[in-house]
Amino acid sequence: MLPAQWKTGQTALYMRDFADWPLLLLHRVHGAGQYERVIEECRRHGFEPNVLCECPDATILLSLVAQGLGATIVPQSTVALFRLPGIKVLEIIDSSMTAEAAAILDRQRYLPKSA
Repeated sequence: MLPAQWKTGQTALYMRDFADWPLLLLHRVHGAGQYERVIEECRRHGFEPNVLCECPDATILLSLVAQGLGATIVPQSTVALFRLPGIKVLEIIDSSMTAEAAAILDRQRYLPKSA
């Protein structure tokens, strides 16, 4: 995702395109996650990313992108949930990153067998 005001003229991106841009990345409060995957993918493509900001909140992160502070790499599921004006969404052609799914349950709550 890029700020809409960045006129790249591209309809898709390569990982190497991120080498010259400031990155704003999602970062978990505890443990490894999206941040580590993005850093690893950048290194796999031969560059050390210029991480300007690490943020655990996708809404704040995307708001910063919309303001033009930098680009970000987030899962497509995040893109679908948080569509904000001022953001341009482009596919990354040569990335091998994947997102893993997980179930989050409240152990104190009854879950019927039909669920």
